[in-house]
Amino acid sequence: MHSCCCRSTLLLLLFYITAAVHQASAFHTNNQANPSMMSSAKKQKLNDDDDKESLHEIRAGFIGCGTIASAIATSLAKPEHEEYLSEAGLSLSTISVTKRSASKSSKLKEDFPNVVSVYESAEEVVRNSDLVFLCLLPQQVDEMLSELKEKGTWNNDRHTLVSLVSTSKVEDMIAKTSLPTNRVFKMICLPPISNREGCALLTPPASSENGHPYLKNMFDALGGVVECPTDEIMSSMMVPTG
Repeated sequence: MHSCCCRSTLLLLLFYITAAVHQASAFHTNNQANPSMMSSAKKQKLNDDDDKESLHEIRAGFIGCGTIASAIATSLAKPEHEEYLSEAGLSLSTISVTKRSASKSSKLKEDFPNVVSVYESAEEVVRNSDLVFLCLLPQQVDEMLSELKEKGTWNNDRHTLVSLVSTSKVEDMIAKTSLPTNRVFKMICLPPISNREGCALLTPPASSENGHPYLKNMFDALGGVVECPTDEIMSSMMVPTG
């Protein structure tokens, strides 16, 4: 009886070993028989990696985190919007936001923990960003821009400033930041930009000669943008757009 059990166990073990050897042999044969398939897969991965490396990385920052700031940040960070940015030659790297308002900044961090960082000061946001959105109350703008300029926070070679403050003037912001003229803009948009809905207004035109390298493409990827030659023209379009 004992001998019979041992024999059965050995036969079962032999069966499993044989099956494993056969499976390994078949896997090896399939790989040898389909080198082109494996090569294509590897090539596709390499191409995807190359494509990602060729995209311009956006490091966005938000001074002030209200409804509009949150909507733009959400649109940039949504995984389902990645393909639209990619088609525009862009890729989101990071989003830096000031803590206030705390409810919205914490929600962004909760929704997109891998890309969003929350900072106590505007200076930290600017230093960790290349594309900076100014989203403050009108009465806070002058003091904030003066403070950042005094601290030498702005870098003319890499920083772009986009103001969403309705009363701000592009020429004033250029003077208060010393940024180049093709690096300072004013923008108007509505909260549906978070879902790539609606159309933003931007002045001065970013696609003009000696304009901005990617700003128009980015806003087109987020739902569309109308470039306005002047602040006055943009202001006149606010009522029908809203």
